[in-house]
Amino acid sequence: RKHGLEKLTEFSTLKHVRFVVDIESKSDSRVRANASDIERALSNIINNSVEAIETQGTVTIGVRTYQKYVTISVADTGKGIPEEILPRLGKQRFSFGKEQSLKSGTGLGIYQAQKIVERYGGKLTIWSRIGCGTVITMTFPKSD
Repeated sequence: RKHGLEKLTEFSTLKHVRFVVDIESKSDSRVRANASDIERALSNIINNSVEAIETQGTVTIGVRTYQKYVTISVADTGKGIPEEILPRLGKQRFSFGKEQSLKSGTGLGIYQAQKIVERYGGKLTIWSRIGCGTVITMTFPKSD
């Protein structure tokens, strides 16, 4: 199984996807979560972002540290998700936007990411607009 930068490099080669990493850390950004769980959730979200980009675009991974929590966001310049679909994302076995894909989705990526975030007392939010793209943000409480 491929991880981290190796996977991002493969994505940017297969499609014309540019990755931007934007980390703004004012203080300690440790969270109460297992690193491999965060990696799995982030990988699922990045996979969805890359799949949403049809020909070329950008995926921006951002980290922000606040007084009591840390956010990790993934923003893409993909096709976006209709507003009426947004409440159904994160439901087990619900997949959107993979009808034309050679590899259809299982509907587990966002569901698993949401479950991981919630397991550690966090929250997963999704913002999207057709033609603009999608931003998925994972918010985790900071470690004491």
